[in-house]
Amino acid sequence: MSSKIIQSRINFYDGLVVDNFAGGGGASTGIELALSRPVDLAINHDEDAIAMHQANHPFTRHFCESVWDVDPKEATDGKKVLLAWFSPDCTHFSKARGCKPADKNIRGLAWVAVKWAATVKPRVIMLENVEEIKSWGPLDGKLKLWRLYSSKPTKLYILCGFESQDETDIVSIFERLKIISKYECLPYLMRHELYQKSEFKELYIQLARYLNQPAFFKKMSFRTFCEKNQSALKNQEKTCSSMRALMYFEAKHPEIAKSYFDTLFFDKNQKAKCTGSTTGGI
Repeated sequence: MSSKIIQSRINFYDGLVVDNFAGGGGASTGIELALSRPVDLAINHDEDAIAMHQANHPFTRHFCESVWDVDPKEATDGKKVLLAWFSPDCTHFSKARGCKPADKNIRGLAWVAVKWAATVKPRVIMLENVEEIKSWGPLDGKLKLWRLYSSKPTKLYILCGFESQDETDIVSIFERLKIISKYECLPYLMRHELYQKSEFKELYIQLARYLNQPAFFKKMSFRTFCEKNQSALKNQEKTCSSMRALMYFEAKHPEIAKSYFDTLFFDKNQKAKCTGSTTGGI
C-alpha cells in the first residue's frame, strides 16, 4: 500500500474489530485488507444491507438492529475491542446537499461512538464522515465530554505529516498537545510516511521519541529532552541528533521554537501548564 503509518506496533489480533453502520461491506473489506483479518461484528438496522454484508463477510457476526439498541458490552461478550469503526450517515452534513444539516436525528448518529468509548473502551476508534462534521465543535469540548465518562488514563494518537510536512504541521502537533494535556491525556505521535520528505524529518523523529515515552513527556520540555540527550554523549564535541534537529528548526523558525520548545505540558499533578487558543484536532 502506498499510504501507511510509521511505527505501528499494534497486534491486530488482540481484540475484536467492530463495523458500525455496516452497509454492503465496503468499509469492512477495507479494514480486512488493511489488517489481514476479518471483521468480528457488523451492525445495521437495514435487512437488505445486513444480507449483503453477510454474503460478502460470512465469518462476521451480524446484528440487524439500530446501533443505539445494541449494547456494546453484551455484543462483545466482555472481550477487548481493538477497533471500533463508525460510518454514520453524512448526507445531512455534506455541502453537496446544498444547505446546512437539517435532521438532528441523523446528525446525532455519530454520538454512538461516544457510547462505545464509554462502555467498552476500544483501543482505536475511527469515525468516517465529511469535513463539515467538524462543525460539532472544537476538540477541547469533545475531550471535556470524554472526561465526563471516564477518569482512566487515556492515550490519544496524534497523526502528523499527512496534510503538510512543514512548520505548520509542527505547530499543529504542539497545539494538539496543549489540548490533550489539559484533560490529562497522553499523546502518541503517529507519522505518516510523507514526513520522510520533510526538511524537518529529524525533528519528527525526535518529537516521536519525546512524546511517545510518558516518562519524558510528563517530566520535561522538548528542549530539556534534547539537552539531556546531548549531555549523555560521551564525546561532547559532537552534537546529538536531538539537538541538531532542535537547532536546525529553531534557526529557521525561532518564534515557533520559543512558543513551544520550552513548554512543560504537565506539572506534578499532571495538569497542563499551557494557555492560549485550543484549535486543531487529533
